[in-house]
Amino acid sequence: MSSNEFKFFADLAARTAEMNQKFQVDPEKLTGCTGTDQTGSVRAVINSTGLVRSVAVEPEWRTALRPHELGGAVLAAVRAANKEQLTVWAGEVQANDSAPQPVRTPAPEPEHDVPSPAIGGEHAAAVEEVFGLLDKMTKELAGITEGLTTLQTARTVGQSPGRHVTVTLTGKQLTQVEIDPPWTAQANHREITGEIRGAIKAAYEQARRTAAETLATSASTQLQALAADPAVFLRKLGLPAR
Repeated sequence: MSSNEFKFFADLAARTAEMNQKFQVDPEKLTGCTGTDQTGSVRAVINSTGLVRSVAVEPEWRTALRPHELGGAVLAAVRAANKEQLTVWAGEVQANDSAPQPVRTPAPEPEHDVPSPAIGGEHAAAVEEVFGLLDKMTKELAGITEGLTTLQTARTVGQSPGRHVTVTLTGKQLTQVEIDPPWTAQANHREITGEIRGAIKAAYEQARRTAAETLATSASTQLQALAADPAVFLRKLGLPAR
């Protein structure tokens, strides 16, 4: 690697770190954002990644909503919580941007070109195996990217234990809530709340299973297995294990 190449990559890493710091927000500040529908009949709470953590239906919801309107009220409450979270995130990013930035020290230029390390002997096969897996993972990257795109638009359905509530996720976003109107008309708010939470939980669990199956690759699995025990992994490569 030439000295110019070394300086370029060092500066690129420094700029990337600066951008990451600018957009990085403490997850604790994004956790617990809440929202309600326009009538205040449904309250939703989301976690730091925007997933629904809790939904609660108020005892007197029937004074403001009809049974067939309750599903829409759940969606409205979740969207209001997402909007609040976005507002919090934007405020934190603006604060990061206005804060004094640390002075970036240019990367020192090496006196000589940095030679690539040479590894041979009995550890060469292990090193070749690792780089072979990395090369395979690189080639599989297109498939992984396609899988991620598919997950962002995938529809996942979850049903409550009593089968009175069915929800649909598009990606990880809650996009539809169907609640059986005849049952809703006679069930109390605790029963309705429990069924809604159960359906959302079922949908998230199914989405996680689908994501795990979509993103699993043979190369990444093998590499994870090799690195499961860091000490053994380093010794296999002929490097000191601390």
